[in-house]
Amino acid sequence: MAPPLLAMALALRALAPTCPAQPACPQDDQCIYTSNGVSLQVACATDYYGGDLQLVQTATLADCLQACAANAKCVAVSYVGQNCYTKSTLESGQSNNNVIGGKVLSRASPSPSTISVTSTATSTASPTATASPPPALANAIINGGFESPDMTVWSVNGIGLSPNTGRSTVNPRTGMYSFQADGAFFNVSPFSVTLSQKVSVKPGRTYNLALSTKQNVPSCVFKGFYDAYPIFADVKFSGNNYATTTAQIPGLATLSGSGVLSITAFDCFGTSVWFDDISLTPA
Repeated sequence: MAPPLLAMALALRALAPTCPAQPACPQDDQCIYTSNGVSLQVACATDYYGGDLQLVQTATLADCLQACAANAKCVAVSYVGQNCYTKSTLESGQSNNNVIGGKVLSRASPSPSTISVTSTATSTASPTATASPPPALANAIINGGFESPDMTVWSVNGIGLSPNTGRSTVNPRTGMYSFQADGAFFNVSPFSVTLSQKVSVKPGRTYNLALSTKQNVPSCVFKGFYDAYPIFADVKFSGNNYATTTAQIPGLATLSGSGVLSITAFDCFGTSVWFDDISLTPA
C-alpha cells in the first residue's frame, strides 16, 4: 500500500490536468507540471510566503518549476515577473494576483547508487571540498527593475507630472526598462513624483533598501519612508549618471509584517528622473 502522502499526491494528479510545456495563468491554474520525476502543481494568484531557499532569475514559469524540481530541498515556488523564489518550507498560500505559485506534490525516489571499490597500490589525493555559494536573499519588492509590464504593484502619485510618466525603455540601468518621470510644464515649474508599493516582510527583521536614480539635470531631492518611518531624507546628487542610495529599515519598523515603501523625488526642475533596480532584502 502506498504511504498516505504519496497516495494523496497520486489522487491529486489523477484529478488535475497536465500542464502544457509552457504553463500560463489563468488558463493553466491547478495543472500538474512534471520535470525529472518531480510533480508540481501550479497555483495562479497564489504566493507561498516565507521559507525562502534561493532566488533564481528565470525567463518562464516552466523554467522556475524546473529549477525547483532540480533542487531536492525545494518544496514550492513563488514566481513574480522573472523572479523565481524557491521555498524550503510550504506555508499556506496567500492570495496575490501578481504571483504564480507552485508546490511539489511528489518526488520520485532516486535509484540507489552502486559503489565499486577497487584495491590499488597507488594513493590518491583527498578531494578538495568546494563550498556552495550562499542563496540569494529574497527581494521583498515586486518588479523593482520594471522589466514586467504589470505595474499594478506600484502606486504613482505626484504634483505637476507629465501624463507620459511611467515604465520606459529610456535610460535603464540594467535590463531593458526603467521608470521615468517628467514634469508637465518642462522648465516652467518643478514637479514631484512618489513611487510606493505595499510589501510583505518578516516581522521584526531589519531590511536593506537599495535604489538607483538618474537625472539629466541634477535638481531633484529624494526621500524615502516605510509607512511613517523615515528611511532617508534630503538626498541630492551632483552628477547626471545613475546614483545608488542605500538605507536600512530597522526591525522595530517591520513588526507588523507588512508596510508601504514610498520613494519620493521632489523639487525636480528642468529634468527627467529615472528609477531602477529597487530592492528590499533582509539584512
